[in-house]
Amino acid sequence: MATLGTDSVDVVLPSGVSSDSVAVTTGPDGASQIEISVPVEDLEITAESGTTELSGAKMAESEVLATPKKGETATVVVESTVFKGNTITNEGKGSLEVTVATGSFKKSGIEGGKAADAVSFGASVSIKSATVDLGKGDDSITFAKGVKIKGDTTLDLGKGGKDVVTFESAKDAKKITITNITKKDKFIVGDDTYKGKDILNGADVPFKVG
Repeated sequence: MATLGTDSVDVVLPSGVSSDSVAVTTGPDGASQIEISVPVEDLEITAESGTTELSGAKMAESEVLATPKKGETATVVVESTVFKGNTITNEGKGSLEVTVATGSFKKSGIEGGKAADAVSFGASVSIKSATVDLGKGDDSITFAKGVKIKGDTTLDLGKGGKDVVTFESAKDAKKITITNITKKDKFIVGDDTYKGKDILNGADVPFKVG
């Protein structure tokens, strides 16, 4: 196995995968760029604070471990054509920000940490059977208008915190199951806003409550 990296990112390549298939560079804005030229599996990526951009061909069955220090933020931007069976996990004491900007996000998961984490899915993204666990902290997640959601996709708000969930289009909310809702959480669905305490008291909402 070989290891590629920048000042803030390490990428461990599995046997049979070389730097011809996975390029790791630093962009002009200082972001770590991981570009995949052919479909790959079993990458192990560790990202500290700063921005890490994933782009190119299909990435599958891989791990992205964010390790931001307390008071710092690790940002992961996913622009892969297909992102399947992967996990993005916050294992640090700081915050994690995940932006899934383009492509297909299939059977993959995002796990937040104890700090305030943020997740967003762009308008051109297709989500299928994904899981998002926001963990502790005052977290937020946004589904842009136009995002396509299929399969059994779940959102776990975690314990405690004041979380904010935003669906820019109400029709997208119908395809999500949300668990661990607390009275302090807020839900923005199209032009409507719902409070967690009202949902716990039985208010009708356009999404599934687990």
